Amino acid sequence: MRRITWRLMVVAVLALAPGSARAGSIFIAHLSGTQEKPLDPSLGTGKAVVTLNNAETQISVELNWKKIFSGATAADIHEGGPGQRGSILFPLELGGGAGKIDGSIDPSPQVFNITPAQVAALEHSLLYIDLHSSNYPAGEIRGQFLASVAEPTSLVPTATALALGLLGYAWRCRARRARSR
Repeated sequence: MRRITWRLMVVAVLALAPGSARAGSIFIAHLSGTQEKPLDPSLGTGKAVVTLNNAETQISVELNWKKIFSGATAADIHEGGPGQRGSILFPLELGGGAGKIDGSIDPSPQVFNITPAQVAALEHSLLYIDLHSSNYPAGEIRGQFLASVAEPTSLVPTATALALGLLGYAWRCRARRARSR
């Protein structure tokens, strides 16, 4: 009986274990002035989300920001590690967000083709996003993309069913033990 319980626990852990940061992955960057080089005193913040498609050939990008010192003039994704400046890979359209202190890219999301080398850089946190403003033309807020462990909504019913099954099994084991005494 203990062997069966142990096996069920192993199955539960494997069913709930997160996958690798590969196809269909989500990468998030939290933007701030403290990540800019040189540092700037901006109190602005932002959040960017990059979703890599299952074929690993395209990304979709969302970006929003608030409380930057002056209106947004440009936004782009660069190749480079933390504290390093790098070349622009993906220039983003500001659209309706242009000139705004609080805003987002427009249209959103924006889709770009991505190469295997760029996918590898994204997975190793070697891509960053920079939001430029009229006061800080070299970049007011910046954020490094990090892999996010997303919990798919399909995991909730699976986890619920698994938990109910384990509870039912434990209840049956307890009832059998009580009858055998």
